[in-house]
Amino acid sequence: MTLAELCVRRSVFAVMLVCFLVVLGVFSFRELGVDLFPRADPATVNINMRLPGASPEEMTTQVVLPLEEALSTIGGLDELTAQSTEGISRITAKFVLERDIESAAQDVREKVAGALRGLPPNILPPVIQKADPDADPVISVVVASERSLRETTEIADKEIKRLLETVDGVGDVSLTGGRERQIRVYADADKLNAYGLTIKQFESAIQNENVETPGGRIVRGESELGVRTLGRLSAVEQFGTIIVANVGGSPIRVSDLGRVEDSFAEPSSWNTLGGRQAVTLEPGNMRTRYYLATALMDAGKDDEARAELEKILQADPRSVDARVQLGFLYGRAKRYDDAVATLQEAVNLEPKRPELFLYLGTALQRANQYDRAANALREGLSVDDKNKDLHFQLGVVQEKQQRFDDAIRSFRRVLAIDSKHAESYNYIGYMYAERGTNLGEAIQLIQQALALEPENGYFIDSLGWAYYQQGRYPEALRELKRAVSLAKEDPVLYEHLGDAYLKNNLSSEAIEAWEKSLKTDPDGPTAPQVRTKIKETRESQTRAKGAPPKAEQK
Repeated sequence: MTLAELCVRRSVFAVMLVCFLVVLGVFSFRELGVDLFPRADPATVNINMRLPGASPEEMTTQVVLPLEEALSTIGGLDELTAQSTEGISRITAKFVLERDIESAAQDVREKVAGALRGLPPNILPPVIQKADPDADPVISVVVASERSLRETTEIADKEIKRLLETVDGVGDVSLTGGRERQIRVYADADKLNAYGLTIKQFESAIQNENVETPGGRIVRGESELGVRTLGRLSAVEQFGTIIVANVGGSPIRVSDLGRVEDSFAEPSSWNTLGGRQAVTLEPGNMRTRYYLATALMDAGKDDEARAELEKILQADPRSVDARVQLGFLYGRAKRYDDAVATLQEAVNLEPKRPELFLYLGTALQRANQYDRAANALREGLSVDDKNKDLHFQLGVVQEKQQRFDDAIRSFRRVLAIDSKHAESYNYIGYMYAERGTNLGEAIQLIQQALALEPENGYFIDSLGWAYYQQGRYPEALRELKRAVSLAKEDPVLYEHLGDAYLKNNLSSEAIEAWEKSLKTDPDGPTAPQVRTKIKETRESQTRAKGAPPKAEQK
């Protein structure tokens, strides 16, 4: 019987079917999102690296190529371009249209953080920014006057810029073409040579004198006063009185070696209006301030980043992205309760974004609230059951709860979604090794992880521990030594290495490794048992030294 015949014979059924479709269409239409200008730009992330004094060739070989090698393994990467100039490199990672900008930026941060140990030691912290066309300036304000450009800059910066920043929806306001005040100190090379001084001594003297430092505190009765040294210079003339060195009992001042000038910074931009030099102000939207906060976070300036995010939330209390970044900052400062509360607010505002449940579950796990973490991650999976990151984090939480079978099932779901997820292979193998079961399969799984990431110190530690559990102590010691050399400052790795040393009858080396474990994390969860191992091993060494020879015992 066809649908047409059924509708003719059962007219009530036909009417109800049509009514159901109409009602479904009405409710769907009401929930349909509408955007006059929908965003159809691919996710793009910029990485800015600085190595002072390096040539473009050095930036390419020492900075760009290692980073490109690390970034090329990110899923969904469509195009990778790089530009290098003297001391500066800019790498642009463009992803496929389906890739979410937040997860793409997070993957880029993780890969860059992992590649930093292979870059030159004097490289500056990377600045990672998400490109957003909506953050481009929508208006330019050009200011010109009969006054000098320096005075015009002061007016534009102190008055006009601050007014623009108070406008609703405006984030950061960039200023170009201005001449900011700068105190210049010129040194005479002949005079420096005459006194036997170097330019470094000249520079250090100015830096050391022009500084304010805390001077402690004074307690007087029930009151407490803070003390600081007022060393900051307040007038241009004071720079000339700074003593650089003492030669023959006479102080040599800056004014004896050069001159001081109240001037402005070297111009890097130039604007004109009607034939006059001008200053241009370009207001960006609130996303600009958000990206500024993200860049400050990447540079390790957490206090400044937090201030920017709080300004965003004051202007836009429903900003979810600002809450997410603020939650990350709280987590980095180990303020886990604040992180959980902030991320819970983000989830309440947008309960259909699965990555928000991932961030909340991770924060709850770090706060040792494992049951709440598991519930949050399951809520995220109810929104997106194919999200491998949610399945993986749920497995991590279940492992913390000692629910190993459930954790293994979660990691296997990750592998069903992504067969090249190295951490899932490693986690399953490590849990088998920790429990002392399925050791052959454990070694195979960890080797699969190492085939994907051969230089991962934690994977090598898992392999060494599996060998240890099998009783293959020399191989375990070899792998654990390699793991410690790749992933330093981890107390668990040092503890495993100490156990392997002991099984190879190297008790002194075992104690040394355990002591490094305690030094790395003296209050960690395994610290008490590590102290017990050190005590028992030392007692065993003492008994062995004090015992009479075997022939005499007989």
